[in-house]
Amino acid sequence: MEPFVHLPDYPFVICRWCKVGCVTDEINSHLRQHHSHIKASERRIIQQVVRDISGLLKNQEELKSFQLPPPTTEPIPFIAPPEKDGKRCNECPLEAPYVVRKQAGIRRHYVEVHQWVSDWKRGGNVRQKASQPRSLPWTSGVRCQRFFRGRAASGWFEVGRDETELPVITHAEDPITRFKKAHEVQEQRFKSSSQMAIKVASDRLESNGWLDFVGWAQHLEGLRPDALREALKPAEEGETALQRVLGVLEQVMDQARAAATPRKAGKPALFEIQRKEMHLKPKRPFDNRLEDDTWARYKDVFRKMMCMLWRFEDWDDNQRPPYRLSVRQGDQWDRFREAIEKQDADGSATAKQEALERMCLDTVIGWLDHPLKQDHYDNVVISCLAVMGIREDGGWEDVVNYTP
Repeated sequence: MEPFVHLPDYPFVICRWCKVGCVTDEINSHLRQHHSHIKASERRIIQQVVRDISGLLKNQEELKSFQLPPPTTEPIPFIAPPEKDGKRCNECPLEAPYVVRKQAGIRRHYVEVHQWVSDWKRGGNVRQKASQPRSLPWTSGVRCQRFFRGRAASGWFEVGRDETELPVITHAEDPITRFKKAHEVQEQRFKSSSQMAIKVASDRLESNGWLDFVGWAQHLEGLRPDALREALKPAEEGETALQRVLGVLEQVMDQARAAATPRKAGKPALFEIQRKEMHLKPKRPFDNRLEDDTWARYKDVFRKMMCMLWRFEDWDDNQRPPYRLSVRQGDQWDRFREAIEKQDADGSATAKQEALERMCLDTVIGWLDHPLKQDHYDNVVISCLAVMGIREDGGWEDVVNYTP
């Protein structure tokens, strides 16, 4: 049943070529999308062989009940090898710890689940503060793996931990100070409890009929506006990979603007760029001459989209907007993200700058080169525009004049 292999300890098969798990009902679609050289007749045979294996999970709904392996499990073969930059929560049970690879992910977990308050304050001498040692409540440098890249059971889990190892919990503040800060945070959350989740009925309270038309409230129903707004923020301290992503994105956008001239692109191409409707020819070609603040605002929109998509990868499915990437969008995004993460982990220029810029360009074009649907929110652009429309006061605002 090549390329799949079945490990008796786990209720699904693993694709040896992609190094990811796969449930029974998705065998054929996985082969068709990722291994198109395999003929349809061969795909049916492989799927039937997998279905004959007893005890396998059939679909994503059954996969939700799957328990991740304990941290004392040895590294699992056939899936991607263990990463060494995992971050483990020391407050969660030892036998089932919460593990992520991103600094923002573990910080959000501690804030939301354990009411942790960071001792890092904005302002002051940033360079001096960065050079000083900080005491963080989680454990870094944990070896971790995952079976799936998305959807159910896609969380990271620790592997290869010594059974005698115990987490060391350190705090930078005394218990009284921590209690006061936690109390202040809890009090602030209580005052804004009416805005903790987005409600569909909020659309009817708005005076702008555009909001009711696009259905952003229905799309984000049940999600927390404050958490979504956090995803909009620029890359923070420790998010080196995201900082590198945003640097590549800015380079791509500046180069695209510089290339949008009659001498380089040609007037026929600029007329097509300026076209707003398929059946109406524009009266003039696209003009890339913009005020500096206008160009900065345009780039900031794409910066927010990239930040959200990057950070949403570390969120649980029930916490992020219900967008779905198409197969092409997902492949482009995976290639770009993996190249950046590999470069960030190695600390060296693993991928050439030109290659990274090409991957970034393909990713951004993939966002836009996809039909927008009002009934099925399967485009990341819908989610990004919806999140960017959330105001601090709980209302909405138009970020861009974009009509699907």
